[in-house]
Amino acid sequence: MFDGGGSTRIVVTPSGAVHVRDELHQATIVFYQGATDDVCALATLPVLGRGRGNLHFTVKNGVNGSTSVQATFGGILDLLAGGRVRMLGVGNIVFDSFGNLTIREDHFDLHPIGH
Repeated sequence: MFDGGGSTRIVVTPSGAVHVRDELHQATIVFYQGATDDVCALATLPVLGRGRGNLHFTVKNGVNGSTSVQATFGGILDLLAGGRVRMLGVGNIVFDSFGNLTIREDHFDLHPIGH
């Protein structure tokens, strides 16, 4: 379930490649302590902050069998311990036709911006 406004665009090229782009604007962001690949496990992790932000997510399926995934998200979070931070995350990964993963870009930053 998502809140905030947004759009999804799907493009199929003449070569057969498929591009899907999702954009969410002013969606609720919850920042948890810890990381997990199981979204249900988030319910057991402490919440460090909440805020509003934007998400841009693109998946490209190439005709050569590769899949690239790009995600950018950012916003302003109010920390439960006090203070505010500007959050920015960027990921760019590629799976080749054999399923091998290459990480081209992966970073996450929190910058304090005061109370």
